[in-house]
Parts: sequence; structure tokens; C-alpha cells
Amino acid sequence: MISPKTIESMYDEMSKEAVSLDTLRAIAGGVGQHLNRSSGNIGAGMGLGAVGGGLIGGVRGALHGYRGDPEDEEKPSGALGAIRGGLSGFGKGALLGTAVGGAAGVASGGYGSDTVGAFTKGKYNPLGLAARMGQRQLHSVTGLVPGGAERGTPEYIAALKGINAGRLGTLAKRIEKSENPKPTLLQRALGREAKPNPRRIAAAQNAYVNAVQGANAGQTSLMGIGQNFAEKGLKGGFEDMSQGVKNRFANTGVVGKALAGGSMLVPAALNIGRRGGLGDTDEEVGSSLGGAVTGTAAGALTPLLGSTGGNIVRTGARRVGETMGSGIGRAVGALRAKKEDMRLGAGNVTPGAQPDLSAPPVQREYSNSAIGKPPEGLMI
Repeated sequence: MISPKTIESMYDEMSKEAVSLDTLRAIAGGVGQHLNRSSGNIGAGMGLGAVGGGLIGGVRGALHGYRGDPEDEEKPSGALGAIRGGLSGFGKGALLGTAVGGAAGVASGGYGSDTVGAFTKGKYNPLGLAARMGQRQLHSVTGLVPGGAERGTPEYIAALKGINAGRLGTLAKRIEKSENPKPTLLQRALGREAKPNPRRIAAAQNAYVNAVQGANAGQTSLMGIGQNFAEKGLKGGFEDMSQGVKNRFANTGVVGKALAGGSMLVPAALNIGRRGGLGDTDEEVGSSLGGAVTGTAAGALTPLLGSTGGNIVRTGARRVGETMGSGIGRAVGALRAKKEDMRLGAGNVTPGAQPDLSAPPVQREYSNSAIGKPPEGLMI
């Protein structure tokens, strides 16, 4: 029988565990709220930092490359060295600027977001283009949007349109252009006005509706896709992802479907080309084809993801496909070798012996009796 002291001790330990869990939940909730408030500044800082850091690093790298490296004579100098150094410096500077800008956005706690918005406002404002790019890439991974709106709300869709996540901004402008078309040069010359095309308007509206449905289903961010699989399981998660395929092929004619299908095959061809072709061995062929197929399929299922999130998905899927394809190719190669060994080992040879096809033929001499002739002394 358990003593009362033991039960009391167990209760105290469970209470401490509950308090610690509640504390962790509170901390996690506070961090989440802080990130939501700061999301606009974080994305803008990442975008501005990437562009600014890239430019500074590119200029420094170009100057260094132009002068050359006295300790390494193999590195080119002059114009070629400047190009090489500029590209390398831009990449390093962009990475450093992204990290610094993102950290500054996190530290801001959301303060000054109105000021940031005022400086980055404008369709052709370079600061605004850089800031929206960073916000779009941040959203593609974390699902955060400027203002911290929750998924499924009108404010969430408005924020996605503002940063053009999931191409919502582009699709909204397409509706506007379809409803208010501008006259072509020929129509202007003839003094005619452009008339709205009901078919184009309907196609643009349907494409926008499909994109909104995909956005509300979490298809514009890795976090949203992961939450769907966690909440709905594999079947429900893939059903939501099928919205991506509908978006790619919906409301397009034969030419549009052909172009969409071709755009899915381009990544497969690029992946094979990047690896230097299909390869020589069965294992290399399987790896190339497996990576191309899975990478292309992942891209087709996630057309609403931004470039950062999309690259993560496609790279992960390609790695899985390469591993699976390599295993299949290895198995096919082993089976083919086994069949070849059986074919070479057939015929009137010693069981289990394999003839050496590269060896010269053996010259054999036969006696008269072996070939049916009488002995030498008896021959007439």
C-alpha cells in the first residue's frame, strides 16, 4: 500500500511539472506575440539589409578583385577579377546584411513600423521593393505577415496582397486590368476604346479566388503547410496541397495548360543538366531521375510559396528523390548484372565457370582415331 507521504510527494512533483509547462507556454506565447508585432520590421530589415549589404560587399569585392591578390597569382585581376570579386562580395554582404537587418527587426519589437512603412511606401520606391521582398521571403518560411494578422482573416489576405505573397497582388491587378483594359496602339490609331472581355474577367477572378483559398489553407508558407499536416494528417495535408495544382491549371485553355505543364518540366531538365546529364551507371541515372521527378512534383504542389520556402521544399524533395532513385538504380544494376552473368555462363561449360572472353582461342590437335581415321601405319 502506498503511504500518504509518497502520494503527497508525487503530487508536489506533478504540480512543479505543471507549473514549468505553464511557464514554458507563457514564454512561447510571449515570443510569438513579439514576433507577430515585429514581423513587418523583421522582413523589411532582412530585405533592406540584403540589398544594402550586397551592394557594399559587391563594391568592396570588385575593388579587391580588380587589384588582384599578390599572395595568389592564379586569381585573375583587372576586369575579370573585379567581376568575380564583386559577385562573391555581393553574396557575402547580402547574407550578413540579412542577418543584421533581421536581428534589428526582432529587437524593434514592432516600434517604428509606421515610420518604416512611410519610408518604404510607393510602387517604384527601391526601399519599398527591397522591404517587400524581405517580408515576402520571411512569410514563405514562417507564415508571419506585416501587422501580425491571423490566417483566414481579411486582414491576412490584405497583408499578403501588400507583399504579393502567393502572387495575390499580381492576380488582383490582373482583375483590375481585365475590368478596365487600356486600348492598344491600333485601337488608339483608329480612335476606338478597349472593351472589357467577360471571359478574361471571369478567368482572372477565378484565379484570384483559388489563390485566396490556397492562402487561407496555409499554402503560402512552410509553417502553414506543416501545421496542416500536423492537424489533418498525411491525407488531409496532401488534399490541401492539391489546391496548388488546381491553381496552376485552373481557368486556362489548351495553350495555357501546355505552358503550365512545360514550366513543371523545366526544373527537371535543369536538375539533370546541373548534375551533368543522367550519368553512366544505373545508380547515377536513378539518382538524377529520382531527384528531378520529386523536385518537380514538390514545386507543382507548392506554387504559392515564395522563393525561399519553395527552394527549401524543392531541395528537400530532390534529396529524398535522389536517395530513392539511387537505391532503385542500384537494384536494377544488380539485377541486370545477374542476368548478364547467367547469359554468359550458358552452354557446354563447367557449371559455375565463367569463360574469359578476352583470352585468345586455344589451338587443339586431334588424333586420327578421334576424328574417325585409321592409324598412320594402316592408311593406304
